[in-house]
Amino acid sequence: MSESQEKTENTAHSSQDLASAERAAGGKIYIGGAAFLLPIAVVLFIVAQFLRYFGSLTGLDVFMVTDAAQTYMLSAPIYISSWLGLIALIILVPATLITRSTLVSWAGWATVTAAFFTSLLVWWLSLTPPGDLPWGVGIGFVIQEAAYILAILGFVLTLFTRTPEQLALADERRRVAAEREASNEQAVILTQSRNAEHPLLTDDRRARAHHRSESTYGRETK
Repeated sequence: MSESQEKTENTAHSSQDLASAERAAGGKIYIGGAAFLLPIAVVLFIVAQFLRYFGSLTGLDVFMVTDAAQTYMLSAPIYISSWLGLIALIILVPATLITRSTLVSWAGWATVTAAFFTSLLVWWLSLTPPGDLPWGVGIGFVIQEAAYILAILGFVLTLFTRTPEQLALADERRRVAAEREASNEQAVILTQSRNAEHPLLTDDRRARAHHRSESTYGRETK
């Protein structure tokens, strides 16, 4: 095996190793700006539970299913939205910041997004409350919506921002690929020059075809 062939093979192995390392690095997220957005979302969510949700009802009444909550005849989407928000912001946000796991971040994003859209349904249902119950939502519900939006943005930042390690590996992989391409071109040039110098490897197909044509023409002339 020539030196250029060995270099090409080593470069190919190096490129494959870098691609594998880049995929492995993708299992961890880059916190970045989410380090501010996610904690703020958690604080807003907690504060919202102590403020007015519907009429005199607070977020804690919803979670604890108090007598006041039963009086308001709350629908299932209200409980679903609140519990999804609790799982996303109180459990999955800290887990994401601690573990920096891509899978945990995806779970947090999916959960808080479901909570947000379910809460939009709750908002719409509040416009037509049953009986003599108060119309619309309270400030606590609005703050909770803001917490959901900030959490969604925070999770999106963690999921779609590449880590410095990923960026470095990607640059290195591109450099190795460029070296491999240059090495392949050098190998082709070297092979062509060796063939040109070796009489048995010279490409004389055109000359032989021309010789056969002249021989055939000569026989036809005779």
